[in-house]
Order: sequence, then C-alpha cells, then structure tokens
Amino acid sequence: MTDLSVSACPACGWQGFPARVWCPCCGATDLASATVGGGAVRQKTVVRHAVGRDLGDGVYLATVALDGGGIAVVRLETEPDDVEARVTLDVVDGAPVGR
Repeated sequence: MTDLSVSACPACGWQGFPARVWCPCCGATDLASATVGGGAVRQKTVVRHAVGRDLGDGVYLATVALDGGGIAVVRLETEPDDVEARVTLDVVDGAPVGR
C-alpha cells in the first residue's frame, strides 16, 4: 500500500490531486510533493453502466477532502455509510482508492 501522492504549494499551503505544474490558488511554480493517508467523503455516487464492460454492482466514486487540505476524486472499495465518513487513501494500479 502507498499513500496518495499530491502536489503541495509551499507558498500558500494548497495541495491537491492530480499533480500540477503550478498552484491553482497563488500561481507558484515551485510545487513540492506530499503524501496523504486519508480524508473525509464530501460527495459520493455510484457508476452502474460503462460502455463495453459489466460493472456488476457498480463502482463507487467520491470526492474526498484530503487531510491537510485539497480535494481528490477517488474510487471507493465499498459504499460509505454517509457523507463525512473517514477513508484511508491508497494507490492501486496508479489510481487513488479509498477504504
């Protein structure tokens, strides 16, 4: 398991996923990398249909407010109980996953 790698701005403190070449808040170009291990679900949905694939019971997606600031859209292994549920973040096959 690997924590989620995000861009972090040393000038203003913004962080987010995916990696950026400049900060969307202050415009700084000297972004660093940081790792985030968790966050809180802000919005959730389930994708039940995809072209050319059977999704079975569906794929759960969520917007997660990252610990330390920023937002990431992640795949969830299971449906969260509610919005504001805490999830730990991992990277599986290069994609962010919440557990």
